[in-house]
Amino acid sequence: MRAAGFAGRTWYAGWDGSSDAAGHWRINVLTIDPRTFRGEIGGTYGPTLETRERTTWLAAHENATAAVNAGFFVFDPAAGAEGDPAGAGVYDGELVSETIGSRPVLVLDAHAERTDITRPVWEGSVRLPSGTATLDGPDRVPGLIRNCGGLGDAATDLPLHDVTCASARPCP
Repeated sequence: MRAAGFAGRTWYAGWDGSSDAAGHWRINVLTIDPRTFRGEIGGTYGPTLETRERTTWLAAHENATAAVNAGFFVFDPAAGAEGDPAGAGVYDGELVSETIGSRPVLVLDAHAERTDITRPVWEGSVRLPSGTATLDGPDRVPGLIRNCGGLGDAATDLPLHDVTCASARPCP
C-alpha cells in the first residue's frame, strides 16, 4: 500500500478490551478512483433481513462488480432478532438497526455521492398511558442488546463485540 502512495495502519478490535486479539491478520483493499469511477456505491442486506446470504450471492443478485461483507449480524435467536445488524444499519433511508454505544460507522450517501465516517446517535421513546419509556433500538427482542452499548445494560453499557447484554430497564 505504501508503494502505491497510501498511508496504512491495521487495527483489529474484534474483541473489545481483550488481550487475545494478537495474531496475523490479512487485509484486502479495494481502491476506487473517484476521478474515473462511473458506477454506484451502495449497501444491501439482501431480499430479507432475516435470511443469510453469502457476499458472492449478494453481489450477483445486485449485479455488482465488487462486494465486501461489511457488517456483523445476529445469528443466534438467544442473542436477539436473527438477521439484525449488530450495529448501525440504514438502508434506502430507513433505520433498520441502531448504533452501538459511540462506535463509528461508515456512511455511504448515494445522493450526495460521498462517504463519511461518523459517530451517530440514536434516541427513541414511546408515549404510553403510564408515561414515556426510552427505547434502546428498533425491532429488537425485548431485553436483549447485541454487542451491548445500550442504556443501562447488564453487565455493561460499553460496546462488547459478540456479546449479548440484558437490558436492566423493564420493557414497557
